[in-house]
Amino acid sequence: MLQKRGIRGSFNLSINAIVILVLAVGFLALGIGLISSMQSKAENRLEEALGTCTAEPSQDYRLAVSPESVALRDGKPKVVCLGYYHTGETQYCKFAVDPPDGIEMNFGSSLLASGETMKALMLINPDFSSASINVMVWCGADSSNLETPPAMAQKSITIRQ
Repeated sequence: MLQKRGIRGSFNLSINAIVILVLAVGFLALGIGLISSMQSKAENRLEEALGTCTAEPSQDYRLAVSPESVALRDGKPKVVCLGYYHTGETQYCKFAVDPPDGIEMNFGSSLLASGETMKALMLINPDFSSASINVMVWCGADSSNLETPPAMAQKSITIRQ
């Protein structure tokens, strides 16, 4: 006589597969929720930091930097707000810094018409070793060629160690 052993084994296997699938979907949902929460918190902090910039660029004061002097004595990174008021024809513009080592920025290039502004945050790491940072704005008709002199505006930030 033949016995049907395979049915019970395949039934147990399918229950295990369903349990694993449910757990995987649950962990995926938790991971997506966590990443979404972290992203929204980071966006809120960025908006808050951009909102606290005190130096507003204008036609007379085209490149605004706040603060213009930074002390790195306490070992914490410092945030510097940058703003640029574009007065020329419609062009792609971007911020550039010299020297770039030890600095992080949250900004790429942006297409600006006359009278429009762009803002960015610059994070200066506490191990930054230079005495100053030159902030420049490069503008051009093509977004891939924005580092050709002369700079549209330039300003220096003093670093105190």
